[in-house]
Amino acid sequence: MLLSQFARQHFVEGSRPSLSTLRRLVVKGDLPGRRFGGHWYVDYSAYLANGDPLVTKVLNEQGCDHVSASP
Repeated sequence: MLLSQFARQHFVEGSRPSLSTLRRLVVKGDLPGRRFGGHWYVDYSAYLANGDPLVTKVLNEQGCDHVSASP
């Protein structure tokens, strides 16, 4: 899935991170994806299989230690 499509599907207008932020998350490995042919893509199957690591991190920081990255 194109990074821009992922952003539109998962974030509401006004809270949507920039494409450069999403690219940085892919490069760091925080969001599964890669660059191909000059475009950036989210590996959506991997994203769904692994849950949302950012949400997991935030919940764990709030004391919800039983939350894991996998569904």
